[in-house]
Amino acid sequence: NYLFVGEGGNGLTIFDINSPEAPVQTINHGIEVYDILPHPTEANRILTAGPHGLTQYEVDYTTLNVSELSSIAY
Repeated sequence: NYLFVGEGGNGLTIFDINSPEAPVQTINHGIEVYDILPHPTEANRILTAGPHGLTQYEVDYTTLNVSELSSIAY
């Protein structure tokens, strides 16, 4: 179980919440993100809003790496 937190200029942080009363920060990606949504049909993807637009990422839950798949600038 993971929690994705968009911390703006502080990056995209992923927490392990297997123990919800004691979340553990597992990794911080230096991606400026403000809002994060789960993809409606793909469990290994997230949709984000950042300063330059909307971006779709694929999440590797083994390594917790994220890879950009597509983006729409605004």
